[in-house]
Amino acid sequence: MKLNAGIITPKLAETKAFYTEKLGFGVTFENEFYLLLHTPNGESEISFLLPKHPSQQALFQAPFQNQGVYLTIEVDDVDSIYLQLKKQGVEIKIDIRNESWGDRHFAIQDPNGIGIDFVNYTPQEKITEQAEIQANKVTWFSMPADNVQRAIKFYKEAFNWTIEPETKEENDRYSFYVAINSKSDSNYISETKGAINGCIVKREIGLPTPAVLVEVDDLDSAIAKVKTAGGKLASEKTVMKSLNGIFVLIKDTEGNYVELFQNNKQ
Repeated sequence: MKLNAGIITPKLAETKAFYTEKLGFGVTFENEFYLLLHTPNGESEISFLLPKHPSQQALFQAPFQNQGVYLTIEVDDVDSIYLQLKKQGVEIKIDIRNESWGDRHFAIQDPNGIGIDFVNYTPQEKITEQAEIQANKVTWFSMPADNVQRAIKFYKEAFNWTIEPETKEENDRYSFYVAINSKSDSNYISETKGAINGCIVKREIGLPTPAVLVEVDDLDSAIAKVKTAGGKLASEKTVMKSLNGIFVLIKDTEGNYVELFQNNKQ
C-alpha cells in the first residue's frame, strides 16, 4: 500500500515554484489542472488539484481552507537544511529545536498554508541514554571582568565579537552584556553546530574566572547532585528576570566555577 497526499488549491503555479525551487522537489506529471510532485529522492509524492474543475467529481471540488494540514519530511541532516532554507529567504515558522521525545526539527509553511515539518528522528533506544545529557547541556559561557567596558573593547577588537547593549537585572550586579561570536537567531542560539554564545559579566558576582553555563531541569536537584559529587555551592540562587529563570554558581572538585541555570518554563 502506498499513500500519497493531495491538496485542492488554486495556487498551482506558486506551489510548483515553492516546492521545486526551494525544496528541490521534481515534477512527476502536470497538466492545466493537476500537478504531481516527488521528493528529491523520489520516494514520496504529493499532488495538487485545481478546485471546481469539470473533470472531477464533487468530492474533489472544494478548495483547501489553508489550515489543519501539515506534512512531515524526515531528513538525515536537519541543521543543514535549516540553514539552506534560511539562506534562500524561506520564513521559518518554528525555529529549529530539540524535543524531549527525541526529535530535532523546524517548520516552514507552503503557499497554501500547509505546515511542513523537517525532522530528524532519534531512535527510541537512544532517547533514554541522551535524556540526562540533553537536560544538563552546556548552552552559554560567561567572561568576568573588573572593567566591563574595557573587556567589551577587547573582545570586539581581538575577536570581532558583537556585544549587545546591557541586559538589566533587578540586582544590577547581575546585569550582563551578551557576546555573540557566530550567526545566531533572536534568542542568541548559534546557527553554527557546536558553537555557543555567552556574555560579559561583572566579576563581583563571585565569578573569578570564565565559566560555562549548564542548563538544568531542576536546580535544587542539580545542586544536591553537585554536593553529593563533592562540589560546593558558590553563590545564593538568583532570579534572572530577563532570562525567565534561576541562576547559581557552583565550584567543582578542581576549583572550577560552573553556572547552573533553570529555565522557568511557561
